Amino acid sequence: MRHRLTRSHRLAIIGIAILFVVLNSIPRRGQAHFRYTGVDPTREVLNLGYPLALFIYDGQTRPALKASLSSYLVLPLQALVLLGLAAGPGIWARLKLLSNRLDRRPAMGLALPPAREAEDLKSQISNPRSEI
Repeated sequence: MRHRLTRSHRLAIIGIAILFVVLNSIPRRGQAHFRYTGVDPTREVLNLGYPLALFIYDGQTRPALKASLSSYLVLPLQALVLLGLAAGPGIWARLKLLSNRLDRRPAMGLALPPAREAEDLKSQISNPRSEI
C-alpha cells in the first residue's frame, strides 16, 4: 500500500520549508553575533538568521560567508522536521494497517473449539443435570 500526501499536507510542508528558509536568511546589520577568524568587533557585518545568527556575511574577509556552530545543529533539525512531516502520514497509515491486522487475529491460547465439541458444550450448558 502506497500512501500519498494530500494537497493540503504538501502545501503545509512547502510552507514550513519556505518559513525555515526565510528565517535562516533574515539579514541584520551590526556587530558579529559570534566570533570567527578575522573578526573585528568594531566592523559591521551582515548577520543572517533569526532569532539566532546562523551565518555571517563579511565582505572584507575570505571566505565572506561564515557559519556559526548553532547552524550545524539548527539546519539538520529543520531537515528532520520536514522529513518527519513528509513521512508521517505514510508511517501512520502503516501503523493503522498493522493494528487492523492484529485486531483480526485470534488471541493466543484461545483457539475456537471444533464444531462437535462446541455442540457438546452447548448441550451441557443447556442441560447441566443430564450427565450427573
